[in-house]
Amino acid sequence: MFIMWCYKNNFIKFLSPMANMDAMEGRTCYKKTRLRDKSADSKKVKRVDGENSNNNSTFSKNTAGVQLSRNKERNTKYEIRGKTKHNENDLKRSNRKRHADEDNQEDNDPYNKSPGISKSIQKSKTNEMIDLCKKDWEISRKKKVPKINREDANTRIYKTLKGHFYKVLKKRTGSKIAQTLFKYGSATLKDQIFEEIYKHIPELCQCSFSIFFLQKLLNTKYLAKVFELMKKNYRKILTSRVGAFYFDEVYQHVNVAQKEEIIKEIMGNEVKIFYGGKPLQEIPSEKFNFEVILDKLMNKGLTNLEITHDLIFYHLMHYTDTNERASFMKTLSSFFVDLLHTERGKSIAHQLLKENENHKILFKKTGEYIARMVENVFVHDILLEMIRHGKEKYVSKYILKPLRTSMDVFLNTNNFDHLLLELINMHKFEILRDKFTKTYKRNEEIYALKYEKVFKKLKDYDVEEKICIEDS
Repeated sequence: MFIMWCYKNNFIKFLSPMANMDAMEGRTCYKKTRLRDKSADSKKVKRVDGENSNNNSTFSKNTAGVQLSRNKERNTKYEIRGKTKHNENDLKRSNRKRHADEDNQEDNDPYNKSPGISKSIQKSKTNEMIDLCKKDWEISRKKKVPKINREDANTRIYKTLKGHFYKVLKKRTGSKIAQTLFKYGSATLKDQIFEEIYKHIPELCQCSFSIFFLQKLLNTKYLAKVFELMKKNYRKILTSRVGAFYFDEVYQHVNVAQKEEIIKEIMGNEVKIFYGGKPLQEIPSEKFNFEVILDKLMNKGLTNLEITHDLIFYHLMHYTDTNERASFMKTLSSFFVDLLHTERGKSIAHQLLKENENHKILFKKTGEYIARMVENVFVHDILLEMIRHGKEKYVSKYILKPLRTSMDVFLNTNNFDHLLLELINMHKFEILRDKFTKTYKRNEEIYALKYEKVFKKLKDYDVEEKICIEDS
């Protein structure tokens, strides 16, 4: 009874010294755990508030160590990329960071009108707008449609795409829809579309889809404004292959005075200030140094453009040292055929034939494109000059031999009869005569009308030869 009374009144601790010690230890352990929990809570608050302390650093080190150990236990697989191992968690973490950076970049995009939306959603919105316009586009694009129906369809399309033409033109179908609007739309509608995309033209002309719409502007009243944009942004546009082709198209559509303005713009501020109102002929020849921009155009393979040929023509004028000029002419011989697309380029090709000592490169390039050169009357004068003044072994190997071996192909080629007439006049036709006659007789009905003048010329030529033989 006494023991039970002591237990109820908490006197059991006095019965055994071991029990007393255990009770004391339990009380202290309880206090320690309470203090540890309080310190942990306070440290969490400090970390949120941004305060730094020694306890905080030790706590973060401990938690980092625990997290690393857990990752090691959880992830046993590694991905090997280029002789280095990457932990799966590190790859996932880096991917999350990259996606977050892309989203932030999309949010900071000046053309993105709805920040906070991912890039994929932005693309789908553009496609959705295009899909909404397809039914009206099918009405508008037809040739035989009532005028009222077409105008209503164009109005609905414009309302849907208004404010988004810059993005829509970069899509294949979007560019076609815009071309239809520009073809069948009213003058007011065309002005509204042009005003919306005007400031974006230097960027749009570098896109392979929007360039088809921009080509529609070249034969309109908007050409002058497009020309001014091209002139101001020529550095940015000529560095792009697609942009350079559009720049050249604009260059071909403007007049001579405007072409000279572009040349002066490329020459720099000094020429614009001191020679702005003068023609190019009055500018000193040493100012025509286009080495930097020509290197860029040649490296990109933009050697068949009119703007490139004009720059080369003026660049050749600035040389005073004959050795430097000869080395530059040697580099031009590698794209000899590309020079034959323009009048200015042909004049450079004539200079190459006169000044370049190594004619083998020129004849070799000609042999690679002999079929196209035969078909194009514009370059026949260059071809005939090479036959007239070139070495016999080069002429027979790279020009006459391909014509003879592929006679059945060349008989069906346009303008081959014109070349044969010139060869007869130059007394260079005898090598081709046997092969030409045999191939002609196989399909005489087909070729009779086309090569009537050639046979008439051959008969006259034979008569002249007989007369010459009799006289001799």
